[in-house]
Amino acid sequence: MAPFAFYIARARRRRGIWRSLLGLTLISITYLITTFAALLLLETDELSSVHFESVDMFIQDGLGAVFWELEDRFRNSDNALIAMILLGFSGTWLGTWIVVRRLHRRSFASVFGPPGTRSLSGFMTGAAFWALMFVTFSAIHTAVLGLPEGGQPGTRPEVWILWIAPMVVLTFVQAAGEEIVFRGYLMQQLAARSSSWLIWALLPSILFGLGHHDGTEIGHLYVFAAMLTGLMLSVVVWRAGSLWPAIGWHVSNNIYALCIVSSDPDFGPVALWYYPDVDLAELLKIDCVASTILLLAVLSPAGRIFDARR
Repeated sequence: MAPFAFYIARARRRRGIWRSLLGLTLISITYLITTFAALLLLETDELSSVHFESVDMFIQDGLGAVFWELEDRFRNSDNALIAMILLGFSGTWLGTWIVVRRLHRRSFASVFGPPGTRSLSGFMTGAAFWALMFVTFSAIHTAVLGLPEGGQPGTRPEVWILWIAPMVVLTFVQAAGEEIVFRGYLMQQLAARSSSWLIWALLPSILFGLGHHDGTEIGHLYVFAAMLTGLMLSVVVWRAGSLWPAIGWHVSNNIYALCIVSSDPDFGPVALWYYPDVDLAELLKIDCVASTILLLAVLSPAGRIFDARR
């Protein structure tokens, strides 16, 4: 049996579409609840207003409006608030655990892969793959736009040392949580019903992309770049029969963007270095090209490095 067949085997037992839709809804609600709860831990009037404004917004405008509001708060807040927003992604873990255990009657571990899946080696393979994409992205950026200019120091080293450990842990919770939902639960449930990649790979990638719209005039570029990334990671999971390489890639990417180098001081408040004058639209276009190149690479014989990492 192919690795991907093992990966989705546990999802075949209770694969009704109503279960998947209900499960995704419950995961989303759990995520919102944990996010609001995490924000309220800071016990400030401003954060209490975030809670009640978000509830009203959810009732009036729907879930997407809430995500946009949280994104806006994320970009204009201090380290503690951003840490709480990242902590809110623990709801994706909790929600998925509840759904797979109670609604689908399978183990939470099955979301990550079949028994015997090698988590550490898979994670490190994914991290190394991110490094390859970073090199590809940097080479294209240098060839098209030249070396980046306008960089400036970010967080002071003594502050960075204080925040880096909790931010790495919370970034793992956030990035792995997204993978658990989109390339884990949702991908498995869809693949259990359909053998078409248009269903089990493209559809979760589109939803993943839509979740990255930031409400600005270049929001469509964020959507397309995230969709291509999601599709690339879907192929990685398909080849590996494990979620861990995708988690390794995603965690590495987000740690770099939040804690090492950022284009926005408000978005990556712990970053050591900033490039505030960078053209985000051009960066996103280059990111799309790099993702496409590596997507083709994963589909090629070179992608065998991910095969059966068990």
